[in-house]
Amino acid sequence: MTNTDKETFEELDLVKLLPDNYRNLKGNEVIKPSDVNKGFEDDQLLITFTGKDFSFAVACKLEKKNESFVLIPVFPPVKISNRTRSVIAIDSDHVCATTEYYVIIKRKDDDTDTDVKSHPRVKRDRGGLLMADGQGRFYYGDGDCFVGCHWDGTQISEEFRVSDRRMKFPQGSAIASSGRILVCCDSSHTIYSISCDGKDFKVVHFDGEKWFGDIDFNSSGKQFFTSFWHDNKWPVLFKYEA
Repeated sequence: MTNTDKETFEELDLVKLLPDNYRNLKGNEVIKPSDVNKGFEDDQLLITFTGKDFSFAVACKLEKKNESFVLIPVFPPVKISNRTRSVIAIDSDHVCATTEYYVIIKRKDDDTDTDVKSHPRVKRDRGGLLMADGQGRFYYGDGDCFVGCHWDGTQISEEFRVSDRRMKFPQGSAIASSGRILVCCDSSHTIYSISCDGKDFKVVHFDGEKWFGDIDFNSSGKQFFTSFWHDNKWPVLFKYEA
């Protein structure tokens, strides 16, 4: 947890969110946290844990007790029968994940290996950029493309696929209050602004020394924060005026 105004942080123990039999694995069997997103409700977080050949998504609430923050699980972990770095809540009943060959959607209460629906990826990958807008649309990175899809509760339909010579490996994205989408591109050191229908897009920031990662807006919507790879480290935040 980071206080962006005071530039302080507090470490939270995430291992306790895993089922008991997955907490003390050794070697390449260890399950590690890989992403955090909005949960099924506004006051929830959905944390992704990545294992050797499967993943978990744990929905929890962040509460403050005795001047410290704690995470309280609110729903049994959702198991994804493949290795992925990112799982998101696509609506109040379903999760969405990017796996090696597909983007999949399954019910949050489904403890089997049966996926509700899947959408094929063009570029083989094990996850990465994945984001939902809360209105039935989700977005993901597919190689050097940024893809927008719609989920109507039963079917997945691809709405647009953005590609550009300066769009290299989309790594993070965020939606502004205007509806436009900011997309960080790792390999081309660029940040794009894309319309919600994918028809209009442009580079709004370039820094050849930064390998951009995740991105998000602060509560005012006037600034956005992005992490970037530099000197073999991931700085917590880099602040820009929106």
